[in-house]
Amino acid sequence: MAQTAGLGAMSAIHAIEKPRDYSARVHRLLKGLPHDDFYRFVVDVFDSIEQANEPAIVDFHTEVTVSEAARLLGVSRPTLYRLIDAGELTTRRVAGTHKQMVPLTEVQRLRESTAAKDAALAEIDAAVAEGFPY
Repeated sequence: MAQTAGLGAMSAIHAIEKPRDYSARVHRLLKGLPHDDFYRFVVDVFDSIEQANEPAIVDFHTEVTVSEAARLLGVSRPTLYRLIDAGELTTRRVAGTHKQMVPLTEVQRLRESTAAKDAALAEIDAAVAEGFPY
C-alpha cells in the first residue's frame, strides 16, 4: 500500500485486523504535521479505538459540523459561514435540514492554504522591515 504524507496517506488505512497494528503506523503518517487541534483529534481517535481492543474500521472521509470545523480552524462560526459563502470551503447539506457538514479533508486543505498565505505575508513583512520592496 503506497503511503504519502498528510491526510491523503491516512485515508489509505480503512480496515485493519487488530487495533494495536495501526498505532505505530498512524504516528508515522502524522510525523511532520503540526501538533495542532487536527493532529490531536486524529491521535485521540486512534487511541480510543486502540483502547477498545477490538477490530475496527476507520473511514477518514469523515465530516464534521460547521461548529466543529470552526473550532478546528480556530475561527468563529460566522467567519466559517463567510468562507463557505465565498466558496473557499465546500460543504454538504443534510437532506431535509438546514444543517451543513464539512469534510475533514476540506478543513485540512483550508488550514494548509491559510498557513501558506500566512508564510507569504510574513516573508513580505520581513522584506519590508529590512528596507527591501517586495
